[in-house]
Amino acid sequence: MKKDITLYYNAVCKEHSYDNGFCTKCGGYQPADYNESTGSYEIGNGGQMFWFAALVNGDGEHTQIQEAKPDAHGVLVSDISLKNPADENYEWKPIGEFKGIFDGQNHTISDFSMTKVNDQSIGFFQNLMSDPNETDEAKKATLKNFTLNGTIVTTAEAASAVGGVVGTTSDSVIRRVNSNVNIGSGLIYYIGGIVGEINAATSIEESTYSGKIVLDYSFYGVGGIVGFVTDDDTYAGGTKIKDCANYGLITYYKVENHGGRGYSGGITGQVALGEEDFILSDCYNYGSVLAEEWKEIYGAISGYCAAKKDGIKNNYYLDTLPVKGFLGEAEIANDEELAKAKTAEQFKSGEEAYLLNNEVTDGSQVWYQNIDNGETPDAYPVLDDTHGTVYRWEDGTYSNYEKEPVEETYEIRTFEEFKKIPEIVKKNNRANFKLMNTIFGNGKTMTESIGSADNPYNGTFDGQGYYVYRFDIKSSDGNAALFDTIGARGSVKNFAAFYQNIEGEKAAGLAIVNYGLIDECISGSNLSGPFTDQLTHEPKNLTETTTFVKGTSMAGGVVVENKGVIRNTVNYAKATASASDGIVGKLDKNGSIQIAYSAQTAIEGGTTGAVFGTKEETAGAVNNTYYQDTLSGNEEQGTAKTAAEMKSNAFKEELNTLVAGNEELCSWTWNSTKNQGYPRILSSLITEVELVNASKGVTVKGMMHKDTKLQLNELEKKNDIYQAFKKYAEKADKQVLYSAEPTLVYGDEQPAPYEGNLNVKLDLSKYRGKGYKVLVYRNNQIEELEIDKQMIASKDVEEMVPFAVLAEKSEISKAVDHIKDTVKTGDNSSVILLFGIVVVAGIVAGGVIYWRKKKVKK
Repeated sequence: MKKDITLYYNAVCKEHSYDNGFCTKCGGYQPADYNESTGSYEIGNGGQMFWFAALVNGDGEHTQIQEAKPDAHGVLVSDISLKNPADENYEWKPIGEFKGIFDGQNHTISDFSMTKVNDQSIGFFQNLMSDPNETDEAKKATLKNFTLNGTIVTTAEAASAVGGVVGTTSDSVIRRVNSNVNIGSGLIYYIGGIVGEINAATSIEESTYSGKIVLDYSFYGVGGIVGFVTDDDTYAGGTKIKDCANYGLITYYKVENHGGRGYSGGITGQVALGEEDFILSDCYNYGSVLAEEWKEIYGAISGYCAAKKDGIKNNYYLDTLPVKGFLGEAEIANDEELAKAKTAEQFKSGEEAYLLNNEVTDGSQVWYQNIDNGETPDAYPVLDDTHGTVYRWEDGTYSNYEKEPVEETYEIRTFEEFKKIPEIVKKNNRANFKLMNTIFGNGKTMTESIGSADNPYNGTFDGQGYYVYRFDIKSSDGNAALFDTIGARGSVKNFAAFYQNIEGEKAAGLAIVNYGLIDECISGSNLSGPFTDQLTHEPKNLTETTTFVKGTSMAGGVVVENKGVIRNTVNYAKATASASDGIVGKLDKNGSIQIAYSAQTAIEGGTTGAVFGTKEETAGAVNNTYYQDTLSGNEEQGTAKTAAEMKSNAFKEELNTLVAGNEELCSWTWNSTKNQGYPRILSSLITEVELVNASKGVTVKGMMHKDTKLQLNELEKKNDIYQAFKKYAEKADKQVLYSAEPTLVYGDEQPAPYEGNLNVKLDLSKYRGKGYKVLVYRNNQIEELEIDKQMIASKDVEEMVPFAVLAEKSEISKAVDHIKDTVKTGDNSSVILLFGIVVVAGIVAGGVIYWRKKKVKK
């Protein structure tokens, strides 16, 4: 290896001193090292990149080489910045006509800036072209293996072509180039995130665009990868655009007094090839394509396409774009097989990575995606082989594991079993869990969360309508939540969690980071009705308990950072943080919050929001969210409502219109006496159940949790309600045969939920007596129920209430009552009569026993 023999010295500067390759004395550039064995100039800083451009362009002032070298080869040996430390406004001087090979060796060029250009062809490279007679692709003009970050703003009134990387190309190769160049301009004919105009036979493969193109006007075409594609008969072959993706924003506006019209598309703006060969395959658009005017001439993949149809296939786009994949000639524009709309969930699932690879998984594929391999999940396919290969299982789902693991489902019944979940997930992050009853923490502390950033939880955690409560969470790694990281395949559903305190650097009611689905969950408690605190064995009202989330930096009532979906979920937890908090502390660009409300009256923190504290600039959707108007919020956060508006049947109906028609979503229910009047999620586990206590003839039927049990608690004689029943019975000359308070409970005797009215029946054939009456105690009053001909008393009730069965007094009972009354008046003869009755009764009873014994001996 040796340096190029030429160095730049001017009359003033005799000895150079370089900072990032720029001479601090004369402003000259440091020459790139020349490697004779490879025939390439090795570029390791910004000044050397400027020197290489000057070399190609024949800029003798900066190279002392007067002859241009358009076929020079350059390689990056490190990431570089184009900033000149001596001049912050110094701008890139583009490479003009380039016929050589430039290999970035997977490095990045940053701080590329051109804000005053007025050329016809504009880009980091102006023109990329090969000799028309060159047939060996390895020797054609080539750009490969680099990322370019920067900005282009033109002042041209009618520039012909602007590309983030190249203005125009002819018979050239672009491979694995990622452009993050923002482009703004006046009138330009063709604009592309990578190439402005393809003149002929260019191959662009495995390349992406992720910048912003914001234009006043475009006459012909704007595309995320290429603005305009045409053909020059001088060159053999056709153009190929394969395995490319757009993540950027493309938008333009009509300028007055300019005629014509423009086309815009996520991959290509306009393709004008007629019946010539053209390949556009295995590409996708995850970005945005917008236009203030001419909305009929932009497409998700191509704004206009005229070419042979055979090579256009296997393309996809995000279904949030309000257009079809292609515009153009009839058979292309109307063929939805050429490009298919897919949801964000389908992209995240791995489906598109698998399809873009044409179902290839042998290592020769180009698209990869982390799904469930323990790495941070990707929202869409990437061109990075350090990410996971995507396989499709027999059940139609996608995974980074070639074979579906053995299904493991753990049934959790105790807090000790609950605490073992993190260890199980370390060994199998796809394990499933089901709560079989409420989980009581006994005031203990849970120090380890479920899953982690390196090993996200990707199974299904099904609370089955139960809740976990009464324990602290203080995670050993500094962050605190029940789940650390829920992966893209992970699902947490159907349960409520209320603790005592959750404290950490980042803290949340359910998860630190969510890439997956949190569905029909409750964070914090707002449930009406008493429950038994198993720590103190005292009745406690759930309205007096909740979750207190305390984050040093960030906190979320449900999640700190949401990169997945939260839906049909309610937050009652009280979150406090020095930075951002809300239902979600931070909303990621791929995250969404759907059909959710926060009933908290106050949230404390540095940056607070009713629904989210902060969000990325291109954050995901926040749809149909509501918050109490005492919280800080705006239309971006959702809809503000007063407490009275939230505590209404009308609010329940509003929520139900949002879930109507979606079988995956549960509906909402409302009762003014439950949940303080706030709407509640009607769990999918609530079903019609009939509970029977045969010995007492009690049947309860209604919508309730599938594991509900009927419990009858017989009233003690000193109980005030029993005394009220007894007093009523005495006035009717009756006696109380049985009285109890029925409750609906889980197996651990905690209250079980039910919805709507319950039908309660009492079968009096189970009792001995006659002249029955059935009483219930409601709202501090006694109500008598009707008894039908089948000796059944029944009633529809909103909640379970105490009841009593009365019957006529027996002769003995009447005699005893008479004697008691007589004793009160001082007639001692009645005492003798009472004694006689008791003796006779004893003799009769004894005789029966003796007779039975005698009969057995025979």
